[in-house]
Amino acid sequence: MKNFKHADKAVLFFIILISSAFNCIAQNDIEYTKLYKHFVIKEHWVQSKRFAEWFDNLKTTRKTTLHDSILKKLPQSPPLAVFDRKKSTHFKISPEYYTYYTFPDEFKTDSTVSYGISNIHRIDRSTNKRKTFSTVSFKVSDGPETRYQDDHRYSLLAENKNLTKEICGYNCFQVLMRDNNTKREVELYVTAEIKLEFHPVLNLKKCLLKYYPLYVRFYNTELPGEEYREYQFFELK
Repeated sequence: MKNFKHADKAVLFFIILISSAFNCIAQNDIEYTKLYKHFVIKEHWVQSKRFAEWFDNLKTTRKTTLHDSILKKLPQSPPLAVFDRKKSTHFKISPEYYTYYTFPDEFKTDSTVSYGISNIHRIDRSTNKRKTFSTVSFKVSDGPETRYQDDHRYSLLAENKNLTKEICGYNCFQVLMRDNNTKREVELYVTAEIKLEFHPVLNLKKCLLKYYPLYVRFYNTELPGEEYREYQFFELK
């Protein structure tokens, strides 16, 4: 029984410490109002063995076109990693702040940079400034102003308003874009019913001015089912 009492005290101390840290984050003692939304974003990132073999063959084909003297000087790159990773991001929207943090869905992972809960980030919507609570050091630090991603990196391919689905109670339609840096395509399902100035996955101003993505999928056009990174939104009520 003593061990349970000590455990209860430790949990209570942890909760008080977390609450104190976030009280420090709040500016000018702003009174919290009704919570707008609490989304859970399920991420699924896949790089299959078939894709790794295709990519290695592609590299070999390109190297055979080089002169032998140049080829010998090139460093040997390691084989492409094969993995299937899942994690979740909690994204809370209030009138004053955006708050988000991430944790893996499974304790066992093939990643060498795996972690438990990530740092907890909070963005002040009036100033666009970020504060971060470290779950390791239990300290709150100031971060840089939150910036949009480069609009020129992505090109709009199509807005398919006839392809629809309902996500979190919102009517969404399909948007296709191309990532000009990686040459991958991006499939979105977006809603015009949400107007927010920040997105935790694809923070593109030109996109957010028109609609809000509730589904995002980056994929390789050669093998779309073998290499992709998918984000699905669910509402926590």
